[in-house]
Amino acid sequence: MLAGFALFWEVVTGAVLWIAIPSGSGPFRHGQFGGIPTHYKEFLGLNRGNWLDLHDWGAVVLVALLVVHVLLHYRWLWRQTRRLLRGS
Repeated sequence: MLAGFALFWEVVTGAVLWIAIPSGSGPFRHGQFGGIPTHYKEFLGLNRGNWLDLHDWGAVVLVALLVVHVLLHYRWLWRQTRRLLRGS
């Protein structure tokens, strides 16, 4: 359940970074905020750097939880892989 929440967090923060506070150049990026430099743009009171930090830490948490999940179920994964390679 925690990994699911972390994945949801990644999707939400990624969408904010992609849609609400985009970086770089492009047809929709400069006109949206009246030519304000990217590092001054804000969404919900947080600038792009803050959103990037939240997104990055969400990724760290998600990867850590997935590693723990695989470690907890390594026996089942090993048995299924052996069975699949043997051809049942």
